[in-house]
Amino acid sequence: MTREKWEILKKCAACEPMEKTPVALIIDSPWIPGYLGISTLDYFQFTDDWLSANFKILERFPDVIFIPGFWVEFGMATEPSGFGCRINFYKDRTPEVHPIFKSVSETVDIEVPNPNTDGLMPFVLNFYKRCEPKIKDSDYAIKIVAARGPLTIASHILGVSQFLLDLKVNPGDTHKLLKKTTTLTKNWLVAQADNLSEVEGILVLDDIVGFLSPKDYLEFAHPYLKEIYDTFDGTIKMFQSI
Repeated sequence: MTREKWEILKKCAACEPMEKTPVALIIDSPWIPGYLGISTLDYFQFTDDWLSANFKILERFPDVIFIPGFWVEFGMATEPSGFGCRINFYKDRTPEVHPIFKSVSETVDIEVPNPNTDGLMPFVLNFYKRCEPKIKDSDYAIKIVAARGPLTIASHILGVSQFLLDLKVNPGDTHKLLKKTTTLTKNWLVAQADNLSEVEGILVLDDIVGFLSPKDYLEFAHPYLKEIYDTFDGTIKMFQSI
């Protein structure tokens, strides 16, 4: 986004009055390649194609603030790939993530992935390093980094139905898994910010939160989301769920 649009977002976050109501939309890989009629594989693989696509979207919708803006991500596959989930890639749709465990009890001994070496995450970091100079040369900036939330990552490791079942029948091991996925979310946001030069905000996306009752939210979601956001003092903090 432009630095001017980032200032608008900051004012909105601070609840400052605005002369004109701004429009901000989440924009990501499931939408951009299909809208522009390009291969999803090319969009993921080639920095020039990715940059061109993002610039075209900005040119076509100049009044819209896109969040997070210049987002390097492989659908929802980036974070679960670090745990070893098998990923299918397609030229005309987003990647498919396959669960690797049949129950949460099998996840007790898994290790937290290293964002700098594991799964698709190092490729994302390298993508950012290669593209940020060209983005800045065009008078844009990457102000926000994004990550899937701890419940969403856990649901990819187990499958959504199995995760929600285990949450009720095996809460102890579910909490153990969520502590690990929370650590990954924090570390992944930090790794991205460390590889970029102007980050001032974070975005956490966790659709599974919307499946929980108020009681389950307070036990299984709120403490972990709070831990993530408390890690980033002084930044603009955003959250997306269904």
